[in-house]
Amino acid sequence: MARDDQALRNRLAELRAEMDRLDSGRDRVRAERDKAIRKAAKAGMTSREIARISGVSHQRVHQIVSDSR
Repeated sequence: MARDDQALRNRLAELRAEMDRLDSGRDRVRAERDKAIRKAAKAGMTSREIARISGVSHQRVHQIVSDSR
């Protein structure tokens, strides 16, 4: 039973580490996306066009652009 418990503990620790790596990657990609959204807005693209291309709402585009000011 103790061996099974240790195997479960190890698996849980592995999965936690994997989740942490995924979260880190997601944060990095989100930051890059937000930077690209700001750049697109600065270049004159409409919020709705940016939203359609990036897969977020036009309200979210507005929030992202507004947060940088």
